[in-house]
Amino acid sequence: MNWLDAEKYCNSYGSHLASIHSNEKAMFIADLAYYDGSEECTYGKQAFVGLHTEDNNAHWQWTDGKFLNWENWDIGEPNNPEMENCVELRLANTCGRTKGTMNNYGCDRLDAKFICKKTLE
Repeated sequence: MNWLDAEKYCNSYGSHLASIHSNEKAMFIADLAYYDGSEECTYGKQAFVGLHTEDNNAHWQWTDGKFLNWENWDIGEPNNPEMENCVELRLANTCGRTKGTMNNYGCDRLDAKFICKKTLE
């Protein structure tokens, strides 16, 4: 499912794609999110979160309306502003990537996992 459909799915359960506001939260989410545990360099060790841009990487915003007060981009990110306007969180230290960092990613990609976050009342 693409990024927008993932956000709609989360909304149907009264939540949003996850917003992250600290390194501790990024690691907590990465630890909770499932991946196969292997060191093999394959896709599946990252997941969409609620950060996105509508102006080619100039301004980023969370789907839950919270302010962007924390950033932890992987080396060389964000890049490809014309094509990658949504964000995924790295879930593992594999393929030269660092767990808990962010990568901008194509919103229309269908092969991404996603993480919802709901505020408890």
